[in-house]
Amino acid sequence: MSKLVKIENDHSLSKDLDSGAVINTDKAAYQSYIDMRNKKLADDDRINRLEDELSEIKELLLKLLQK
Repeated sequence: MSKLVKIENDHSLSKDLDSGAVINTDKAAYQSYIDMRNKKLADDDRINRLEDELSEIKELLLKLLQK
């Protein structure tokens, strides 16, 4: 396993000495990001369903007006 060294002045960042990568080790911030991303995906899905339903209503109204 790689050796991680804390970065000065930022308790949530560590440096992997093998690869040189800087890694965010703040699990709470990561979980907050995941929760926010999942909420956005759910909101996007809801918006798409509403747009589909609105299109169907529009089509039905146009059919009614044509009669």
